[in-house]
Amino acid sequence: EKVMPPKGYVSRLKARIGDRFQILKDISLNFQHREMDAATYCEVALDILEDDTEVFFQLVEILPDIALQEDVRAHCIVTGLLPQNSRADTSSNDSRPVIPSGDNAQHHRPSSSAEDDGVAPAPDRYVGEVNHSIEPLDTSQPYLPTDVSAGVGCPVDDGGEAHQLAQCPICLDQPSSVRCEPCGHHLCKSCLQIWRHTCKTQPQHDAGAAWGDRHQVRVTSKKSHAPTPCPFCRSAVKAYTNIKPETELVLKAPTHARPSIPSTHEPAAPGAANADRRTTQLSCASRAPPPPQTSGPAPCIVWFRQDMRIADNEALYHACNKGVPVIPVFILAPDEEEGDWPMGGASRYWLHHSLKCLDASLKSQYNSRIVFRRPLPGMGSVDELMAVIRESGAQSVFYNRVYEPWRIKRDQQVEATLVAAGVQVRSFNSLLLYEPWDAKPDDSDDSCWNSGFGSVRFFLRGCEPLGAPKQPLGKPTRIIAPSYMPMSTGLQALQLADLPRKHGRTIDWAAGIRSTWEFGEAGAARALDEFVEEGLDKFDDRSKQGAGSDGTGRPPSERFRADKRNTARISPYMHFGEMSPNRQVYHRVAEKHSHNKRSINTFLRRLAWRDLAYWALWRFPYTPVRSLRPQYESQRWDLGWSSKDDPVAALQVKKRRWDYFMQASKDPRLRAWQRGETGYPLVDAAMQEMWITGYMTNYMRHITAGFLIEYLNIDWRHGELWYHDTLVDADVPIQAMMWQNGGHSGMDQWNFVMHPVFAAKACDPDGDYVRKWLPMLKGLPREYIHCPWEAPATLLAAAGVTLGRNYPKRIIVDLEAARRNSLAAVVEMREKIGAKYVLPDGNEALHLPDGRIARCITRVDYKVMAKEPLTRQTAATAWDEEDVQEEIFYQLRWKNVLGMLSDQEQGRMLEEEIWTLII
Repeated sequence: EKVMPPKGYVSRLKARIGDRFQILKDISLNFQHREMDAATYCEVALDILEDDTEVFFQLVEILPDIALQEDVRAHCIVTGLLPQNSRADTSSNDSRPVIPSGDNAQHHRPSSSAEDDGVAPAPDRYVGEVNHSIEPLDTSQPYLPTDVSAGVGCPVDDGGEAHQLAQCPICLDQPSSVRCEPCGHHLCKSCLQIWRHTCKTQPQHDAGAAWGDRHQVRVTSKKSHAPTPCPFCRSAVKAYTNIKPETELVLKAPTHARPSIPSTHEPAAPGAANADRRTTQLSCASRAPPPPQTSGPAPCIVWFRQDMRIADNEALYHACNKGVPVIPVFILAPDEEEGDWPMGGASRYWLHHSLKCLDASLKSQYNSRIVFRRPLPGMGSVDELMAVIRESGAQSVFYNRVYEPWRIKRDQQVEATLVAAGVQVRSFNSLLLYEPWDAKPDDSDDSCWNSGFGSVRFFLRGCEPLGAPKQPLGKPTRIIAPSYMPMSTGLQALQLADLPRKHGRTIDWAAGIRSTWEFGEAGAARALDEFVEEGLDKFDDRSKQGAGSDGTGRPPSERFRADKRNTARISPYMHFGEMSPNRQVYHRVAEKHSHNKRSINTFLRRLAWRDLAYWALWRFPYTPVRSLRPQYESQRWDLGWSSKDDPVAALQVKKRRWDYFMQASKDPRLRAWQRGETGYPLVDAAMQEMWITGYMTNYMRHITAGFLIEYLNIDWRHGELWYHDTLVDADVPIQAMMWQNGGHSGMDQWNFVMHPVFAAKACDPDGDYVRKWLPMLKGLPREYIHCPWEAPATLLAAAGVTLGRNYPKRIIVDLEAARRNSLAAVVEMREKIGAKYVLPDGNEALHLPDGRIARCITRVDYKVMAKEPLTRQTAATAWDEEDVQEEIFYQLRWKNVLGMLSDQEQGRMLEEEIWTLII
């Protein structure tokens, strides 16, 4: 029977949301027809209602099907929109409303951004509201929270000892009122109703799968007639029987329970017992039955983070060599893992598929699987690890180290807690060639002053005492399965690959990523094989003449070609640890028997450059958001960066991507750059490739970044933020170092500026790359494909190109004036605030944390305080960092900018610039 809305409700809602009312009506009908799940319905409806939860709850109340209301309420409880005790108790006469009113209606969705909805619920308030009905803990039984929360769902009746009243192990709010027969697991009727509805509308799964570990299948209204399985053990249920009040189901702490592990290593404060119990029960809200008491060896937990592989995985390898059962665990704790840089949309999507492949490999090769966990608000990785330890009886945790400062701090806290609880902890290096604290490139004053501070050569000198990287490890021969596998929330519950919906339809922005990449360890191996066999010899090959040559007999390197696959497209696999960059890649390339040793050495230096980025972030933790050279914080930008430009707030939009693009700024020039609509085909093609596939080559990244900084004069942090959201290999240390160097404020300023047209001679001489990503220009010949504004009107018409209609006009017409503006901004800063940092030779001083001073190499334009740009790419030369000698010499000699210097001084400065670029 249709539930009618309150009088005047519809008209008031129409007046409030205007044209969006029809969209709201459409998605409500889709939800009622089972064409949309509850999670998507809540997300879309709340966006339309601008997160007005009170109006949203009123809308839910008039849904015609009580099962739909239950679905929405269950989702709201999981996401924190509703307190957990708002569930209706169908086993009693309690008449609490399904939808809260008053203060309870004001809960907002959890958000990583303090600016997203206003005020996000504080974790401690959330925990208190969820658990305000829990009775005080009996401190005379200190083991009770551990054993009871780990033993939910286990009926015990020995007829004589003290018992604890059993709550529903799913909601931890209502008493258990039904029992599964014959397995004996119990739950409340409200949770049973939701479980039955879930089983009817979701595809059936394997009996051994965890609750919530569902495949990506669109939910339809087609219902299954199979019997509802037990929500805990998935065994077939003959019947659900009511638990009579006079024979209440009880739980008792096992007589021979394993030693209790405290939930924190800190001593309990007075009155903290209640909070401990709340925390324990929240983190174990959906745990499985208690583990069986066995006499075998205690399991070892392998905590996966950024190492999604089996081969050459040190933590997994050494755990398996212990000869004990191994439990692979992955914990998604965004507040700890991401710091101020939440994963971008492309990275989240890749991580989902990387985990999916790893889980499948463990199942197929070792009959093992990953235990997925996601902490509730206010909790973290250590809480989930402790919960897994309590459930499994594990006595050791192995993991591979990560190196972002906030993650190092988190790992130190986790290790301290586990060690205090008597758990063995071992960590390994499985991500880098050399760890930041082992490499000591700035150990001496000479290295800080005379070695090109921040260059690859500077870093490798500090790594020489460490020797060559170790040989890679193989795969484990066997992974022993534990007698009891802790319960998993399932990969799908992590919501890493959830795609947004608009007007009732899915916005599949990730289709290009799926079609371009093969995820997982197998995809990584194939990508490396392809590069080593086909691309490595061409990586720094200069033997070919033809298009792109500058006439000197030295054409640009083949690795700059964007229209050919001459580069190693392995950076996403390295970032997520699907291959071992420190050993698998290094030794595979180093052992390649090739006649082109130059290409091998050039490629191996790229691995050292990657380690340098991690060292820089470890040494200077503030570099993702603050200039390393402090004087550059005062540089004039046409679009600057302010305290309001919060990465957390901007990246929060990635979860929806309503407008397909992040609303980091409304500046029209920045938006044009993000969308690939600058009017310069080479720049636009690269930005389109990045948006569609999540990737572009390193040379194209330099071109697009240089255009934003040197021509648009937009603060580098806006570009860093956009790259972070759209690249599948987005890496905070690498992005911070690259954008700092490109934005003038890094350790080693870029001594080159890519021209948006002339750079095509090196990377896209025939225009094939532009034609692929900008199909509206495919009819233009190579002479005009990179500069359509110069083509005759008749040629444009014949090619079907109309500038300003199907391809945008240029957002900058005078590129030389734009370069002068950018140059003047830096020179002005150096003349004023930056004057005290300028050294006698024109380079700049950097004060290190230990009080010493390093000499940072500075671009020649800034060293001589030039009024006209010296570093430029011309139509006569194809840019190559080793061709800079002729270019700088030409600028210095023929423009006579350094006329006040002697020939000897000019020669010394030229030699210094060339040395910096070569190393």
